[in-house]
Amino acid sequence: MQLKKIFLIFVLIQVNLVYAKNKIDIGPYLQLPSANSVVVKWMSSEKSPSIVELLDGKQSRLITDFVLKKKHEIVIHNLKENHFYNYKIYSKKKEDLLLLKNKANTKTFSFKTLEKNPTEVNIAIFGDPGIEGDLDIRKKVRNSQYKAKAGFSKYLKANKNNNLDFLVMLGDNAYPKGTKENYIRGFFEPYEDLLSKFATYLVLGNHDAGYNVDDLSYSARSYPNPHGVYYKLFTLPDNEVFYSVDQGDVHLIFLDSYDSFWEDYDGTNFEKAWTQQSSKSNKMLTWLEKDLKHNTKKWTVVFFHQPPLTQKSKDEKKDVKIWKPWIRAYLSPVFEKYNVDLIVCGHIHNYQRSFPLRLERQEQALNSDLMLKAVDDPKKIKNYKYAKLLQEANIPKYKFVKAATNKNIYFKNDYPLYVIMGNSGAAFKKISDIEDSRFVIREQSLGTAFLNATSKKLEFKMVGENAQVFDSFKILDEKK
Repeated sequence: MQLKKIFLIFVLIQVNLVYAKNKIDIGPYLQLPSANSVVVKWMSSEKSPSIVELLDGKQSRLITDFVLKKKHEIVIHNLKENHFYNYKIYSKKKEDLLLLKNKANTKTFSFKTLEKNPTEVNIAIFGDPGIEGDLDIRKKVRNSQYKAKAGFSKYLKANKNNNLDFLVMLGDNAYPKGTKENYIRGFFEPYEDLLSKFATYLVLGNHDAGYNVDDLSYSARSYPNPHGVYYKLFTLPDNEVFYSVDQGDVHLIFLDSYDSFWEDYDGTNFEKAWTQQSSKSNKMLTWLEKDLKHNTKKWTVVFFHQPPLTQKSKDEKKDVKIWKPWIRAYLSPVFEKYNVDLIVCGHIHNYQRSFPLRLERQEQALNSDLMLKAVDDPKKIKNYKYAKLLQEANIPKYKFVKAATNKNIYFKNDYPLYVIMGNSGAAFKKISDIEDSRFVIREQSLGTAFLNATSKKLEFKMVGENAQVFDSFKILDEKK
């Protein structure tokens, strides 16, 4: 015990030697949760040691990295499963803990480890959550991100559900350009209390990539290797671009709909026109097929940013975008083949939920004039819009057809069901009456989703800013 006190004093003296004005810019936030470990991350304004004090009752443990840095990442191992811990992160001296930004009265944070073999899984899902990062949009929607979060927190408290396993973010986590400043204002500040308590899995959205038309630069890209602000901020499984996670009876798949959908197997990207054959040999598609083939979990849920369909209406202008025919041609058939239960996307700033849907192949309609222009060498095409048109001409045509008629209760193998929920940050896409029979509901409402999985059911609830459930459905196991 005496040696432990001496070591603690030594550590705090070392911390005290670093910059007096050091403060936290981002965090703390949690990643890669498991039954026995978790990753704690934060960013400081000046280089300093990385020190976490783990508190378990009267017991205390220090996890340290004395390399001076601004980006801090500490992996805590040897934890008890399904157990609550408190923790602190230090900067320069004992009485000056790094605090959550603008939360000076919060000095101790907490988290709970996962169970190894849980009988129940609980996940919260946020769609397009980073709207507060864009000052122009924020004026339009009047702090809607905070309103959605307030409903989430109130619902959590009312249902005494602090046992969430983790959070899922559906992309566009920072507006408008995916810069560090956008993330601070639009992601880390609004969700600071949640991110320090619940670990987060994310997918890349188009605003996270932050394409700048003036100098043709990006804030983040997935190819040839993941790089940029998004990938520097977050520590995700496997290659960090597309990955899967198992928890209890559910298999969760996270895909990249901004870069990896379009990447040819040889590493080229969608800004260079591709052929129909190269699209089929995409790296992520190859990985996805292999992952689903080896999946043994009862339920399978897939998350990515851009949806393959939205309700057709005069209000929805994005129905002709290139990602929709591509996903229908190359992803949705794989989802059907391996009995994926649920696909959850963001991007469209309202809430839409389909019936279970199956695909029908349509006659291929190639634009011969467009193809002739590209016969010379299509990969030399640099005009972005022209390349997209060529790609559309090459993609096989499919349409979704309703495969079930019940509105709220379904059964496994009813075909995949699609949810579009870009409404956790804003819900400003104008709503018309439902004109498409493939959809059960379409709402211009703010909200956060709760997904519950057991061996017998997969249950989805959409909770509004008033903390009330405004849509829900269940997928039941057919085996009685």
